[in-house]
Amino acid sequence: MTVSRVLNSPELVAEPTRARVQAVIRDLDYMVNELARPLGKSRRPVISILGLNLATTPYSVSITFAVEQVAREHGWQTYIVNTFSNNPPANVLDSLLSLRPEGVVFATMGHRTVNVDERLIRAGVVLANCQTTQKGVPCYVPDDEQGQYEGVRKLLERGYRRPLCIHLPKEAQPHPCGAKECNERLKSSTLQKRIKRTLS
Repeated sequence: MTVSRVLNSPELVAEPTRARVQAVIRDLDYMVNELARPLGKSRRPVISILGLNLATTPYSVSITFAVEQVAREHGWQTYIVNTFSNNPPANVLDSLLSLRPEGVVFATMGHRTVNVDERLIRAGVVLANCQTTQKGVPCYVPDDEQGQYEGVRKLLERGYRRPLCIHLPKEAQPHPCGAKECNERLKSSTLQKRIKRTLS
């Protein structure tokens, strides 16, 4: 009982006793089996991350890093399963859901449109950096329009006279009006006049 309390609720054990038990644990190189720990508990503080092309894309690593960082701050664990298809196969979902996570983050690079399996919906899924045509699935994507606007503004403030904006193709946009909204925002500011002057 004492060892179990030291491992699971150390704040309930007196300091001298806790120190002795922890010393023995270190001497024996004992490690808690995190796969077995959730057994017998109604809640499992685990969040699964389903990653589509994240592991091979340096600029997308920050997505999983942010999820893991916030989860750790709240005493939760995360684990990642990679998929290579917008429609993850059954064996990938089996691996993802095998630890009975409390929720799933389906994250991609490139603002893709993905298919969300009913099993993920039942598990509680949030889409990160992607979207779906299915209704009722929450998602969050970067505000690229605001990013373009701020990027041009910063360039002009630093004295650049010929800023170049490269718009991604429509299929890579989180929604098709990306370039249009960026231009509308520029028109509503003094930046548009400055761009016209510098390019004329």
